[in-house]
Amino acid sequence: MKEKKANKHFSQKKQWEDIIDRNDGSITYAFPSSELLEVSGQSVFVTRFKNEYYTIDKTELFEHLNDSLPNYMIPSDIKILQNLPKTSNGKINKDEIISLFKVEDDDISIDKSQMTEIEKKIEDIWCKELNKSFIGLDENFYSVGGDSLLIAQIISEILEKVEEAKDWDWSSLLTEMMQTPTIREISKKIQNRFDNIDKKIDKSLSILKKSSLENDKKTAKVLFHAGTGTLSAYTELLDYIIKDSNDVEDVLGFSFGDEAEYISMKTEDTFKNLGEKYGEVLCKLGYSKYILIGHCVGGLIAIEAANYITNKNMNVSDVTLLSTTIPREQKRTVFHCLSRNKYDIALKTSLENELLLERTFSRLINADIFKAGHTVSDERLDDCIKYMVKNLDGDLKIQSFERLVGEYEDIGLEFKRLSSIPISERLNNLYNSINRDKVNLLDNEIKMLNTLFNIFSQNFGCVSTYKPPKYNGNVRVFSCEETEKSFYGEFFGEDKETWEKYLAGNIVYSSISGQHFDCLTGENLKQNSTKILKFINE
Repeated sequence: MKEKKANKHFSQKKQWEDIIDRNDGSITYAFPSSELLEVSGQSVFVTRFKNEYYTIDKTELFEHLNDSLPNYMIPSDIKILQNLPKTSNGKINKDEIISLFKVEDDDISIDKSQMTEIEKKIEDIWCKELNKSFIGLDENFYSVGGDSLLIAQIISEILEKVEEAKDWDWSSLLTEMMQTPTIREISKKIQNRFDNIDKKIDKSLSILKKSSLENDKKTAKVLFHAGTGTLSAYTELLDYIIKDSNDVEDVLGFSFGDEAEYISMKTEDTFKNLGEKYGEVLCKLGYSKYILIGHCVGGLIAIEAANYITNKNMNVSDVTLLSTTIPREQKRTVFHCLSRNKYDIALKTSLENELLLERTFSRLINADIFKAGHTVSDERLDDCIKYMVKNLDGDLKIQSFERLVGEYEDIGLEFKRLSSIPISERLNNLYNSINRDKVNLLDNEIKMLNTLFNIFSQNFGCVSTYKPPKYNGNVRVFSCEETEKSFYGEFFGEDKETWEKYLAGNIVYSSISGQHFDCLTGENLKQNSTKILKFINE
C-alpha cells in the first residue's frame, strides 16, 4: 500500500517569510521566538509593509500647480483624502465631496468696515451673479462657481456700477480679472489705475505686470490683440510670459479700445494706423528696450509698431509673429491659373460675405455653427467655393451663392434661408450655441460679442489686401505644424516663403505644435512655450 500524504492545514514559517517578502513586507518580530511550534506552522508575525499611501504636501502641490498651470486654473483649496467618499451603493458621493469645500455663511464673521469701497462693490456684484451671500476677498472666482462666460457679465456689471472702473475698456478689465481672479487683487488694480488716471496714456493699453524701476531702466514685453480685438488668445501664454519675466521687465497689452474709433478707420489702413497709434504710446512710455509679440493679426500690428518705434531711434530687440497670416502669392495657391482680376474678386468678395465670416468667427469664440442653423459641412462648402472660383465668375458674395443650381443647389438654398434671417438674430443664435451648461447669454454679453464680431470683420477685411512694410530688425516667425485645409487657407500663408520678401534683418523661422486656433492653449502651448520665450538678445 502506498502511504497517503498528510493534508497540510498550516504554512510553514519559511513559506510565510517568502509570502511577506514577495509583498514588500519586512518582519519586525516573530512570536514565539522558539522553534517549538514551527512544526505546526503556528507563529505570529509583526510585519511592516511599504506605504500604500504617499504623504502629499499641500505646499509642494500648490508649487507644482503654480509652475504648470495658468493662475486662473489653480484651485483656491485642496483636500487630501485616503479614499473618495462613496454612497451605500458604491458610487462616488458628490454631495459629500462638495460639503468638504463648503463654508457655511453663518460661520463666517466678516467686518466689512475693513474692506475698501471698491472691494465692497465688487463683492456685492460677485455675490449677486454667483448667488452667494458672501465671498472672501481671496477666493478664486472659478472656485466659487464662476466660469469663462459668466465672467463677461461680471465685467460689464463692474464697468457699470464701480465708478473707479469706468475708464477701463471691457477687454482690458477682462484680461486683468482672468489673470488675478480674486476680489482683493482686481480691486487693487482698479484702484491703482484710478489713482494714476492723469498719467494714463491710452485706454487700449493694459499694464499686466510692472516692476518698481523707472521705465528707462526696463524692457517692455508687449502683446498686441488678435482678430477679435482682445487679449483672450493670450490667456494661457500670458501666464508663462509673466512668470518668465524678471525684475527689469514689464508686461503690457493692447486691446481694441473704443469700438466706434476702431471701425471708423479705413479698412485697408487698419493695421498701419494701429501700429502708429500703439507705437506712439510705447515711445511715450520711454522703455530702454521693446519686445513685441503678436498672434494672428496681432503680429501685423506688431510689425507696424516696430517700424514706428525704430524710426524714432528706440530699441526693438525682438518681434515675435505667432501664426500670423498674410496673403500668399497667387502662384503658390490652387488658383494659380486664374486671371489676377478673377483671383482678387474671389478674395475680396469672400471677405464681404457675412455668412462665411460667421463660420470663422464661430471658431474664435468656441461656438457651434451647426447648432446655430448651418447644415453644410466645411468640406462640402470648400468644394463649392473652389467650383465657383474656377468655373464661374469668382464672385463669392451671398447673392452669388443664392443663384447656385445643379450639384450645389442645396448650398444655394441654405444661403437664401440664412440670409433672410437678420444678422442680429443669426449672431444671437451663434452666441447661444456656445456651450454654457444651457444657460442663456445675457443682453450685455451679446452686445459685447456683437462688438467683437465688428472688430473681427474689420481686421479680416484688412488682411485681404495687406502687404507688410519692409522691416530690418530681429524677427521670429512661428508657423503652425497643422495648416488650415480650407478655402481661406489657400489665400493666406504664415511660413517662410510667404514672409521672407518682407523681412530683411535677423530672421528666425520655426514651427510650433497645433493649428492657428489652438497653438497657444493646453498641451500645444506646453510644447511651444519654451520656444516662444527664447527672445532674441534677451
